Amino acid sequence: RNRGISESNALAAMIRSCGADSTFPEGKIIFTNTDDVRCRTRAGTFDDTIRELETLGVDATTLGSAFPRNRPSIIGMSTGTPRFNINDAGNVIVPGAICENLTSFGGEMAGKPGQTKLTAFLKHGAAGSSGTVIEPFAIAAKFPHTRIHCHYARGCSLAEAYYQSVSGPFQLLIVGDALCQPWAVRPRFSVDGLEAGQDVSGQVRMNVNYEDSPVPVAGIEVYLDGQLVRRYPRPDEITFDSNAYTDGYHELRIVAIAANEIETQGRQVIPFTVANGDDRVQLTCDVEEINWEDTVSFHAITNCGDEILLMQNSEVVARGPQSNVVFRVTGRKLGRGPVTLRAVVMKDGQEVSSQPVSLTVNGVLRTTVTNTIEEIGN
Repeated sequence: RNRGISESNALAAMIRSCGADSTFPEGKIIFTNTDDVRCRTRAGTFDDTIRELETLGVDATTLGSAFPRNRPSIIGMSTGTPRFNINDAGNVIVPGAICENLTSFGGEMAGKPGQTKLTAFLKHGAAGSSGTVIEPFAIAAKFPHTRIHCHYARGCSLAEAYYQSVSGPFQLLIVGDALCQPWAVRPRFSVDGLEAGQDVSGQVRMNVNYEDSPVPVAGIEVYLDGQLVRRYPRPDEITFDSNAYTDGYHELRIVAIAANEIETQGRQVIPFTVANGDDRVQLTCDVEEINWEDTVSFHAITNCGDEILLMQNSEVVARGPQSNVVFRVTGRKLGRGPVTLRAVVMKDGQEVSSQPVSLTVNGVLRTTVTNTIEEIGN
């Protein structure tokens, strides 16, 4: 809205940053150092920050102009200027970068047109930026300390880096991909004993192997259908009794936690079906892609329960009182982009779920902050 960026630009920024995790980007982090009070406020931190980044294997430098120009690979930036023309600067901002600016109204989108807004960085490749929404004065505590880039380079997420760097965040608006981790070293592990799509019954035993992990593993968390069920101190075997769960589709998520200060996570998600009894729910859809003005049909069948629920995440989209029902839903109700639905029957207070069905709802994305629209796939 107003002086923000378009919906399509915002979506593109999120897609870019999602692909930046654990890429260990190469390039320079740039600190602008001029006589402007916006730069002088943080100038005393530049040398120490650059030395710390060098110990982490990350290249950084100061620049004696208000804004960099023609830089081929910017992996981070801290500037101090009220206005800059990012379109004409000729820089390449690497996906995953944090780029932020110390000035008065970088986060004030509705008014104050005289200063460049934080969203300019997001539109041109940054994963995150920030700006104040009311006059903060040149008080360093209200903006990120330059060591934000050190926290990030150690493997912290964008949100973790920001909130370790701002001691007075009362006027600061932070925007971007909070979970982006370009320098994260993720633990790796393999699991034997349960494969994606497998039918299981009785006791399930899985062996866990950490030999290929680039970082030591401190522990494991096990989630079933999104609920934490157990924590292990780095087990070699994980077991669970499938008799404790309803028949039908379930999702096992195993999260390994690194044995370091960051506690970086690596995970595996294994969908499977419990088949201890005869309860079954099935959901089918004949199409993989629709337009948001279209109506799509889902066919649900079950041999248990009196009512079938069509669910998108935790929301009930439709319900039918039969064991064999066709749901007709508009794409507009499901929302644009990739969507996933399940048919669910309640039995003894618990869900019996079908395997999920996924499809893409195509729609229109705003390409400017006016009423101009552009047809786009997903």
